Amino acid sequence: PDFLSNDGHPIHDLSLSEAFLGAIYRAMAEGPQWRRSLLIITYDEHGGFFDHVPPPRTVDQRTDFQQLGFRVPAIIVGPSVWHGGVVSTPFDHVSVAATLAARYGIETLGPRMDAAADLSSCLDPDLLGTPRLAPVIPTVQVTHRQTVAALSAPISQPELMAAFSDHRLPEAFVDPRSPAERLTGWLRAAQDLEAVKVVR
Repeated sequence: PDFLSNDGHPIHDLSLSEAFLGAIYRAMAEGPQWRRSLLIITYDEHGGFFDHVPPPRTVDQRTDFQQLGFRVPAIIVGPSVWHGGVVSTPFDHVSVAATLAARYGIETLGPRMDAAADLSSCLDPDLLGTPRLAPVIPTVQVTHRQTVAALSAPISQPELMAAFSDHRLPEAFVDPRSPAERLTGWLRAAQDLEAVKVVR
């Protein structure tokens, strides 16, 4: 996502974040690799919600990183994912790497990855041989006014903007287009995929 307009971070319009995610889903669902895909949508923060379950501890070489934080939202999408289910397996952000190790045999990145549950409990074994067609999701509707307002919204990630402004990011990681060009570019692609409809 673009941390200037659609990253779903506080201050930004959540409709634009949902439109961005909808476009990614539509591109994957309508692409030739749907039958072999797994989309993992996860967040880096819990959003300030009260959690009645104390965060567990994990394995990590650094003692400061052995305490996990509050639960964060995650959505797993794909042709073999349990339909409409909630999985109670405790995961860690490194569960993505653990899944790659379980599926493709990548080398371990350390004890934390080895201790993390992979995402296989999110998959329905009955669908592995006969994956389901991609469900159709609703088109997100945003107003032209919302898109214009996104260009003047405060920056949600000032530390990233500082790294960008100070040239601390490799140039290959930086989109040289202006914020307006980036916004209209992904909105145009999202509209082509019918993931978003911009109305006056």
